[in-house]
Amino acid sequence: MHNITTRLSHIGFSDMPIAPRRAAGIVPSVLAAAALLFPGASASALAAPAAPPGSTLQLVSAYQGLIDTQEGSTWSSGANAPFAEPTIARGEGGDQLQMAADWNFGRLFGPAGGTDHYGNFNDSLGDWAGGALPQNEGFSVAQPQLLHDLDDRGFDRYLLAASATSWSTHQSKIAIAVNKYLGDVDYGNTCVQSLDANFLPGASPTNFYVDELRIGNTDNGIVMAGNMYGFDDNQFKYSKVWVLPKSELYNGYMQDCPLVQHAYFDWSLTNPDGSMAASVVPAHSYVGGYVADMINTEAPGDNGSSSMTLWHVNTQYLDSGSVSFDGVAVNTNAYFNPPNASQAGTNVQINTWDSRVYNAVLQPGALWTVHTVACIGSSDPNTWISCLDWLEIDPNSGAVRQEGMYGYDGAYMFAPAITADGDGNAVLAFEASAAYANVGVYFTGRQSSDAPNTLRDLQLLKDGEGCYEREPSNTVGMHSAVDMDPRDGGLFFIDGAYTTGSDPNCQKNDWATRYGVVSFSGPASAAQLATGSTVARNTANAVSQKSITGAHHPVTASSNAKVNRPAKSTNHMPKQHAGPVATRSNPGAPVVHRSK
Repeated sequence: MHNITTRLSHIGFSDMPIAPRRAAGIVPSVLAAAALLFPGASASALAAPAAPPGSTLQLVSAYQGLIDTQEGSTWSSGANAPFAEPTIARGEGGDQLQMAADWNFGRLFGPAGGTDHYGNFNDSLGDWAGGALPQNEGFSVAQPQLLHDLDDRGFDRYLLAASATSWSTHQSKIAIAVNKYLGDVDYGNTCVQSLDANFLPGASPTNFYVDELRIGNTDNGIVMAGNMYGFDDNQFKYSKVWVLPKSELYNGYMQDCPLVQHAYFDWSLTNPDGSMAASVVPAHSYVGGYVADMINTEAPGDNGSSSMTLWHVNTQYLDSGSVSFDGVAVNTNAYFNPPNASQAGTNVQINTWDSRVYNAVLQPGALWTVHTVACIGSSDPNTWISCLDWLEIDPNSGAVRQEGMYGYDGAYMFAPAITADGDGNAVLAFEASAAYANVGVYFTGRQSSDAPNTLRDLQLLKDGEGCYEREPSNTVGMHSAVDMDPRDGGLFFIDGAYTTGSDPNCQKNDWATRYGVVSFSGPASAAQLATGSTVARNTANAVSQKSITGAHHPVTASSNAKVNRPAKSTNHMPKQHAGPVATRSNPGAPVVHRSK
């Protein structure tokens, strides 16, 4: 059993300046460090040339991902997972793609060419993390998060973090694994350890469990954030942040696994308006430096919200025992929690949850994120649907550079993820359904040369096969996953969940994931470059349609419309135990907010 000893809690809330972000020319992307992995190779040999402006976004290849109760290609006897939470990480080492979905983890070699390659493996998260958890105490391991990271010596690091919960003994831990690659060679074993999520320095342990774990990175630290809920009441308590020094977490060249001795915490984060921050998401950073960006939405309630909070976590002095936090308000378009989604074959709706963000990506000068919100279709101004609100934000000031509403009239979009490269080309993956279409996986994107605040037409990765009803929340996938390819700057990997099975008894159908490789290549047609932000179904073909296609029609957030506004106003519910969330005052020491 491994426990991480913590020596400081709220650290360094002095007025030290935010560490400067590294100039874009030093580490503009992972490609600059790629030559360290392949001595003698040039960046041009590793990366495809950037696609010219006006290139079409197309699906290069697609393959079966992880399936519920299935580990790769081997059936498991484990129980069904309640829903999918796909996560992927693409890196140089071994030409591999790592993926996880709720209770399973897998590694694919040569992923752009399919799933049938020597060296592929899969495992349950429980088996993977078992060595770092107390034995025979009923831990369940779920909610995996993957991150590809290059350390300062050029080692190709993959991090896998997951929540480990023992409901019977009220224990909550975070399991963390690190492996490394140098070129195509795996050096050493994967190092797995766990930390006690209830530990507080100088105080008695709490009786909470961590939910919705997210991870991000700086040059010298790994930043993790999660929501804390009470074991006794399943009520949201606060968001908690852990910062781990890479100097302790990463094992050296051909050395044994280290044990992290020091972690740094913050908890009870408050937004600039005084409300409690929840579902805080650290960004996957492709920018060198010592500032980790985190972002969260505010609970919109009945009147909506028009603000997010951008956090700067300064790890410049992490190794000498100091971490500082700084919160900045991000002024956005007004947003409301989305309605639940219709699906074909049943009147039971799919849970779209709320307006929280699930991922963020930091590139030089730009922070990208996306979340699900309510919007109004053009055909019926009195009916709300769920749409995607995506943003490009200045990571220093918090100013919004681009924000677009993306939806389909008569259909529902939800569970999104976004990534972008250093040139400003972005790709989104998401789920969608309608009264005529089951839950499928779709994608879209934009090039930096496209009209501001717009996305291309959506494209299908995998259509849903049947209706879906599953307790406790009727969720197919909480979110999708995307990652750019550092081996080939023109490729993006996407992963999402869809419904599988065609039984008319919706409770007998299941979920599965599918991953794909997409690229901007070839000239785009005028229609593909159209600036309209949404596509509606072709009503004449609605009966035969399985997926969502059609012609452009706009959608709006229309914050002054009150007719049939979504009834959901509860935000940041725990995913395992959905229920009302109590409003609480700040129970811990406040975070100091500094103006920039």
